[in-house]
Amino acid sequence: MPVSAMTKHAYDGDIFEIRTVGGFTVKTTANHSVEVFNPETYRLEARQTSSLSEGDLVAACFRVPNSQSVRQLNLAQLIATECPEEAGKIFVEGEQAEEFCNFLRSKYDKVRLRRDFYQVLKRNAPKLSYFIREGRLPSQGTLRLRYSRNVVPITIDVTEEFGRLLGYHAAEGNLERHGRGGLCELTFGNEEGYVRDAIRCVNKAFTLKATVRARKNRLDVRYGAKLLSTIYAKALHTGLHARDKQVPFVMFNAPNEVKKEFLRGCFRGDRMVNYDKWTRLSLKTVSRKLSSDLTVLLRQLGCVSYVWKSGTAYVVSCADVTPIQDVANEICRRFIHTSSKIRSMPSALVYPLRREIKQLVPYGKRTQLHQMLFTNGGKTRVGYARLSKAFQMFETATESDRLQTLMNLVKNDVVLLPVKSIRNLGRTNTHVYDLEVEGIHTFVGGVGGLVLHNSDIVKYKLPSDKLTEIDIKRLHELKQDPRYTDKMWHEELDTFLRIKKKSEQEAFSRYGLSYIVDTYLPEKLKLMKNA
Repeated sequence: MPVSAMTKHAYDGDIFEIRTVGGFTVKTTANHSVEVFNPETYRLEARQTSSLSEGDLVAACFRVPNSQSVRQLNLAQLIATECPEEAGKIFVEGEQAEEFCNFLRSKYDKVRLRRDFYQVLKRNAPKLSYFIREGRLPSQGTLRLRYSRNVVPITIDVTEEFGRLLGYHAAEGNLERHGRGGLCELTFGNEEGYVRDAIRCVNKAFTLKATVRARKNRLDVRYGAKLLSTIYAKALHTGLHARDKQVPFVMFNAPNEVKKEFLRGCFRGDRMVNYDKWTRLSLKTVSRKLSSDLTVLLRQLGCVSYVWKSGTAYVVSCADVTPIQDVANEICRRFIHTSSKIRSMPSALVYPLRREIKQLVPYGKRTQLHQMLFTNGGKTRVGYARLSKAFQMFETATESDRLQTLMNLVKNDVVLLPVKSIRNLGRTNTHVYDLEVEGIHTFVGGVGGLVLHNSDIVKYKLPSDKLTEIDIKRLHELKQDPRYTDKMWHEELDTFLRIKKKSEQEAFSRYGLSYIVDTYLPEKLKLMKNA
């Protein structure tokens, strides 16, 4: 279904934080709906946050699309897309820059050149904004700021060193300002091996030389200048401060080897290891966004992680590290073998279906099946690995809707997590934004990918407003989000960008005060029933 509107509506009420087992959280308004599993009907149902209770089973997506398409970055194109306002300050150098200058001289007279392309006429040095204006982005050469000797290559290979450098930055980096400029800085303890590796990564990724500054109990690795710090902050979106750090979106689309090296750099910088019987690979950060992004990145690689709050910080702990075993072994300095109990199904949902399940399995395998699934009497949880193995033993297709629902949940890696707490964060008076589609729409949000629910108002031909620059920027960010990389999502978001409209929920008043109760809600209830 195509995305048909971005709704913006004023909200004056309480904000709630839903926390599930595993530490996954999402913040919603009281009337926003969450997908909850009904143990009586064996179906996912939309339920408002205000009606949730502790123990309710909330759906969470553990399978995340894993794109590995980005193996090279064109920084000129990235700047043009993510921060075009910076292009007027950046100059392009190299053969393509010279060819572009000749092209402009042959196309325009001196009057036009003096007015629109002054730097070409005066210094034979084209700005990146000139390329953007002509719709011709460079792919070779270097970028620099005016009066600066520091240059950055236009094309960057997305290598393991590049990924590890960004991982170091997510954990230990800051974009320090000094004088009129800026630079990129990594701060380590007295870990000279990591410092030497960071210097190698800087040279390999950007062909730059890094310097080391020794301070009390720490070593600072400095590299780049204002241009690279601007690219980090505004093009790669690494975050400016500790509390707004995040995984650069390019990492979600990088090869798995690069993703692993990003995690290696990140865990080297912010590791938190407990060396007891149940040693786990963990990381502490004060950035909620970074904890959420790391959960997504780990799921892309097939890892299972937990998230919990420790004071004002967030701890991301890996329960299943098999896909990144070498990273875990290095950081924890021992072989790590832990399994996840969270990627499982409550036995209370499986045990009542034991007769139906056994009938689908050959008689000689029923004892094995019973030992796999039913020995706990429905009092704990059954792992998805066991359930998958059991479902593969079926000789015939099931006619049970309840059993088919469980099979679909396991097949698609949708985990049912009990609600641990529902906390009222207080009253707010602000605007709330939603994506709307025709019919019923579910999407994931928060830390841990909890499944939320939304519905559409466009088909009712409501009055609309134009999208603002902030709205359009947010849509472009969604297009880079790994959860929306499928063709369908891109078509929906492109529709948004094409129509450039949004609607407010109060617009229903055009149909009268009773329209929502008499028409809108009955239609939505019918759609929910047939979904």
